[in-house]
Order: sequence, then C-alpha cells, then structure tokens
Amino acid sequence: MKLFTLLLALMASGQLIAQSSLKVTITNVRTLEGKIHVVLHKSGEGFPDEDEFKSLDVSATSSEVSVTFENISPGDYALSVAHDINENGELDKNIMGIPKEPFGFSNDEMGMFGPPRFKDCIVNVPENETATTSITLKEM
Repeated sequence: MKLFTLLLALMASGQLIAQSSLKVTITNVRTLEGKIHVVLHKSGEGFPDEDEFKSLDVSATSSEVSVTFENISPGDYALSVAHDINENGELDKNIMGIPKEPFGFSNDEMGMFGPPRFKDCIVNVPENETATTSITLKEM
C-alpha cells in the first residue's frame, strides 16, 4: 500500500512522467499584422487538416516569432503554420485551393499538389529535453 501511495505521489509531481518541450521559430514573417497559428500534429491521420493535437497563436510582431509547446510527451510530431493576416480563423485560399496567406510545415517541406506527407514533416522530441526547429513561411 505504501508503494502504491508513493507511486501516485511521484506521478502527481511529474517525476515519473517524462515531459518535453518543442520550441518553434517561424521566419520570413513579411506582414506585421494578424496572428501566426502554429499547430502540433501527433499522427498522420488526416494531416494536416484533421489531426490537430495542440495549437498556439502568436501575434505577428516581427519578421521572426517563436512559440513553445510545453509539457508534451517525447515522440514524433509534425507542425503546420498559417499566418492568419486578416484574423478570420482560417487559411484563406483562392478558388483553386491555393493558399492566399503565408503558410509552412516542419522541415520546410512542401507537397507537389497539396500539403506534404506527415512522415516528411516529422520532428523528434526527445525525453526531458527542449527540441528546437524553425519553419520558413512561404507564399504562393
């Protein structure tokens, strides 16, 4: 019984649960208006539209901005970024589905006809560390 209580106390304090962080720097912010929406994806199912794990928004205040995803489990993730200049909550696209606002993916991957594959965008987050990556916004 004492061992069980000790394990519960350690788990509650976070000492048994490995937690990591991921710092993402977004570069090539050309318009200092709106919000930069950064999405952390945990699986490839529906990537990048349907598998949002966590997201953070930051104001576009300079040509380079950063966000940090705290307290995430170690493992493989992918990132997608959209610069929502008009702050309407979505990545605006033209009639052909081509983004009208800046966007990007981890590893600066680009798909041929649409978004890149999850496996090409993987960023590994080690246990109990802060991984870092950068994404360059692109415009079509």
